[in-house]
Amino acid sequence: VIAIKALEIDPTIPWGNVVSIREYFQSNPDKWQMLSDNCDRASGDIVIHNKLEGDDQHGHITIYGVNENNEERIYEASFQDFLPWKHKAGSCEPTVDSTGRSLEYWRFIGN
Repeated sequence: VIAIKALEIDPTIPWGNVVSIREYFQSNPDKWQMLSDNCDRASGDIVIHNKLEGDDQHGHITIYGVNENNEERIYEASFQDFLPWKHKAGSCEPTVDSTGRSLEYWRFIGN
């Protein structure tokens, strides 16, 4: 959540786990839109890695971005369990991550 708040695009994002952030996005359609096409991404889009059934984890959050060399990257946003690191992103990310969690891509659209 710290990384999302650091983007300073939506100051009303609550502190909490991935589940509460997803619920916030869903309940604020005037601010947040889930992308229907995972190929239509822009810097700052939030990627929610949803919780697996029976998993004791709450999921994970990453942020999509394009760096100064015009390279697509995924930046880690969950500082509690992961060090902030980045990895290359393809032009279209999958809809499921390597652990089997479904992915949702969200974009801030309002004030």
